[in-house]
Amino acid sequence: MTQCHRPPQFSLATSMWGEVPTTSLAETLSDVTAANFEAIELWPPLCPLFSDKMRTNAREAFARTNVRPDTMHAPLTSTVKLSAVEELDRRLAVYEVAAWLSPFADLGGDVVVIHLTGADFSDEASHGINVETAVDAARRSLDELYTIADRLGLRIACENLMERGTPRPLCRMEQLRAFVDPYPATVGICLDTGHAVVNGLNPASEARAAGDRLIATHLQDTDGIDDRHWVPGAGRINWDELVSALHEIDYTGKWTFELSARDSDPASVASAAMQVALVWSGQGSVDSADFSRRAD
Repeated sequence: MTQCHRPPQFSLATSMWGEVPTTSLAETLSDVTAANFEAIELWPPLCPLFSDKMRTNAREAFARTNVRPDTMHAPLTSTVKLSAVEELDRRLAVYEVAAWLSPFADLGGDVVVIHLTGADFSDEASHGINVETAVDAARRSLDELYTIADRLGLRIACENLMERGTPRPLCRMEQLRAFVDPYPATVGICLDTGHAVVNGLNPASEARAAGDRLIATHLQDTDGIDDRHWVPGAGRINWDELVSALHEIDYTGKWTFELSARDSDPASVASAAMQVALVWSGQGSVDSADFSRRAD
């Protein structure tokens, strides 16, 4: 008997249009709809939502295009360090992330992706107890954020991050799964495929390790050397294996492409991503997908 899989639902991260408001949300959504995506992962710097007018404009833009802001990436500013061992720094980081939760919920969002630990770990600064202290700080930050998110009807997805040769904790799925397991089901995991490969891991195995805690994805290809954010098929990831793993664990979240356009046209990269999506959903052929397109 042929096994029936849940049809994937695809999304596109607006990070491709930049982390600063160099283009309007309406223009970005126009590119998104032209590529036939119906959902996005919102990166806050693209669309400030703190005023009533900004939120109204954003709601109208989403209504006009029928695009859903399904996920949002929490801010990645230099002050957002949820694992900061200095309590004031940690609380300021929580405040900065929490400030976006209500506006995102107001847009009908679902999942907020967060980075639990910063990238500032070093062998000199993070031996032994310092790493444990950072993990404890990250847990206290997550305690506060998920409580707020839960009241707003939002879920939190903790992303696997890159070690880059440091003792940075919670980068591997086995550690991340153990970290989130004590929390309710509204706290889950986001799998970034490029991060997994740069860490020397197999994204398919990482997906299986996340299991039913996997509620978000960042699908991007890489050469394994750096965080490239290429269109799937342009790097070294075995995408057939990953797609099979996502079906195997009955993944129900969005299949979100988190790509980089760099010097390319974001609209053309979005179109290439949709060609890949069509292949994965059985509506296109490998020949029709521009797997050679790299986003740098």
